[in-house]
Amino acid sequence: MTIHLQTALCRASNFFEIAPIVKNAKEDISFFGGRYIYAEGYEGTVDIDAIAARFMELQETHFEPTEEERKLGREITPLISKLYESNYSRDKNILTRIFCAFRDFLRNVWILFCARGYGTRGSWSIDDGDIKFFDAYTSSQYQEVFGTPPPTGFMPHWARSGCPDRWYPPGYFNRVRLSDPV
Repeated sequence: MTIHLQTALCRASNFFEIAPIVKNAKEDISFFGGRYIYAEGYEGTVDIDAIAARFMELQETHFEPTEEERKLGREITPLISKLYESNYSRDKNILTRIFCAFRDFLRNVWILFCARGYGTRGSWSIDDGDIKFFDAYTSSQYQEVFGTPPPTGFMPHWARSGCPDRWYPPGYFNRVRLSDPV
């Protein structure tokens, strides 16, 4: 017996448990413009924002990932972004296109007047799923991994609501600059 997708997402308590869902996830659009996700090996569908929302919740509650979780997080974050990109670039018939536009308009109005910030989709898009989360360390992790307390003063660090401050490893910005395309 297969488990329902919504149940599997709710039960995922770490990045290892959500990874198989993300790796097997496919996106689609209903005739009436509903954007949804289904996954091989799971029953049912969920709203397209459900996986990203659960992933961001895990980042807020499981903010000291192990090295294996960091590697896995860097692997699955782009997959979630790709689900969004594929869904918004999907070909649709004219009626479905109209329904999608109307639903997106209503969602944006709701976010503007009733919600805080940008909504799940907007929050995910701003930072590309906070992929840098997996490059930064909490104060205790920084001290454990690098043997010194994190730098103080004007030092770029990663901050997000709901998570303790995080610091990038020594030399991080030199590596990033070297890997940037010219």
